[in-house]
Amino acid sequence: MIGGQMLVRLRSSLHDGARDGRASSRFRLSRSGRPAPSHDSLTGLLTHAGLLAAAKALPRPADADASVVMLDLDHFRHINTTFSRLAGDRVLETVAQRIAASVPDDGLVARFGDDEFAIVLPRGGEAGGRELANRLVGRIARPVEIDGQPIVLSASVGVAGVRSDEPLEFALRRAGAAISHAKEEPGQRVRPYRPEMAAAMRRRFTLEGELRQAMAAGQFRLHYQPLVDLATHVTSEVEALIRWQHPQRGLLQPGEFLPDAEAAGLMREIGRWVLREACRQGRRWQEQSGGQRLIMAVNLSPSQFRDPRLLDDMTVILDETGFDPTLLRLEISESVTQEDIEPACGLMRQARELGIRLALDDFGAGYAGWTFIQRCAIDTIKLDRSLLADTSDGPIAPARMVEAMLAFARHLNVPVSIEGVERADQAFAMRMLGIATAQGFYFSEPLPPELIAPMLAGAPLQPIA
Repeated sequence: MIGGQMLVRLRSSLHDGARDGRASSRFRLSRSGRPAPSHDSLTGLLTHAGLLAAAKALPRPADADASVVMLDLDHFRHINTTFSRLAGDRVLETVAQRIAASVPDDGLVARFGDDEFAIVLPRGGEAGGRELANRLVGRIARPVEIDGQPIVLSASVGVAGVRSDEPLEFALRRAGAAISHAKEEPGQRVRPYRPEMAAAMRRRFTLEGELRQAMAAGQFRLHYQPLVDLATHVTSEVEALIRWQHPQRGLLQPGEFLPDAEAAGLMREIGRWVLREACRQGRRWQEQSGGQRLIMAVNLSPSQFRDPRLLDDMTVILDETGFDPTLLRLEISESVTQEDIEPACGLMRQARELGIRLALDDFGAGYAGWTFIQRCAIDTIKLDRSLLADTSDGPIAPARMVEAMLAFARHLNVPVSIEGVERADQAFAMRMLGIATAQGFYFSEPLPPELIAPMLAGAPLQPIA
């Protein structure tokens, strides 16, 4: 091994055919006969500390041309929860073998944490790192068979050059930042580090701290937007939308902080707060109106939707607030359903058993929703704002698309609404096409509860001129 040091390293070669993913391995052992402490006990790869120590033995003249590749398996925790911890270990062993078989003999491979791996290449620079990263993405995507069932994997990969005048740890951090950016962009699996990522990461860390403080200080607010009957302009339901009353920046919209909250793993806590506050407010309005059955719509984030504890959270909150579950409607974005339709359908069926209504939001922005509606128990389809017909230029393709979606929904006996109505001609066109209900700034912007309350009394809502 490099520098004459006795380094333990997994060496493997993939077999073709039916034994794909089962690699032969050769370990160099310490004199005690056991893997050295600097190596991972499951995969035999270097640990984080072992990698840093081994990298010091790399020839100094090659450092300027070195690169780091970091790889993180996507949604790995679902394997442990769906199958077993043992199945997860078998997947990690297979992935480790595939990585080690792909790396040149003078490279170093390590396992960081549960499902993250790091590779140091002494030659080839960033271009060589990108080439290896793309190769690894393809090899890892090959299914791993567990108990006769194929498991399809994917990975997000970050690549960074190693500067000759810096510790390796700095390059590892840059590659980790690149992974974060790769995960944020749909379809983007390999991402080389760029200097602007550091500023973005610093901003995210600062915002994450502020978000945690916001939860503790009660800085979040819910505003509500009415959904109205296009024929009568009477409000039939409201959608709860979160805002952040930031002490310095003022009232922030969801798009200014929710993506960071999602990336920081804070959405379960924030989502529970939204659900609890919306149910409390819905109960207040119901009591104040003498029993008016106003539907409360609440959006689910991607991480909430995939959280196995979601139903337990909803059950506890409904019990705490006393809110009628038949008046609660959960809205799931079409983009959330495209990866795991069967688990999504199972969750939807369990929610329906509690009496909760379900809506597919942003329908028409992609293609996954067609399959989801046919296979899962959906009560309402909410069309994406991009499908609004622009009547100023006469009939156009979006109107024909809306007609097709309405025909599809009628066949399944599912009501349809649309969001983003901002003008009178749009409201008229949607009504003529056969859509019964809509929401948008033409009727009202999202408002705090004290301002939205007068719109819930049953009188027709006067559109904004």
